[in-house]
Amino acid sequence: FRKVEMALAMVVFVIAACFVGKRPYMKPKPSEVFKGFIPGFKNRDTVANGIAFLELLSC
Repeated sequence: FRKVEMALAMVVFVIAACFVGKRPYMKPKPSEVFKGFIPGFKNRDTVANGIAFLELLSC
């Protein structure tokens, strides 16, 4: 079980390192970067799909 946790931690670390490493090359506006972390919904269908997905996970 510890090996699986370590593998998952390594994957998360690699993704985070790539995100941080690529940021200087792209030179994004900090406000735009943080805006991407806030979920947004275009219409009611996306909200309904999200709720249905959460219900599916709770079963």
